[in-house]
Amino acid sequence: MALTDQEKTAYEELSIIFLDCNMFDAEANLIAGNLSKLDFSIPELEHMLRYNLFPILYKNFICHICEWVAFEEESLFRDVEARLARPLWLSLTAWLPELLIWWALGWMVTSKWAPVRSRL
Repeated sequence: MALTDQEKTAYEELSIIFLDCNMFDAEANLIAGNLSKLDFSIPELEHMLRYNLFPILYKNFICHICEWVAFEEESLFRDVEARLARPLWLSLTAWLPELLIWWALGWMVTSKWAPVRSRL
């Protein structure tokens, strides 16, 4: 399943939340401005963030070897497409581990998402 241009833009903007930097007002304004131009509701963006990006990018929160400034877009898009295309049985087997990881690290995402969400 190929991502649309709007989906790619949304995933690219949302991936900034996973970088090793603080979310300042300027970044939150820029991300919110770019996301507001897209045809996605806030719940749709939150679903993309929680269920499609978090399982791919959460490792960046626990690996602080160096500061990342961006993710390689094409690799990120391939990973998201593969995740969306995986069989249901594989999704079900990953459900519990992903939930536990979300419980442990999800606050890192929600704390950086909150300033963006408030501007949408």
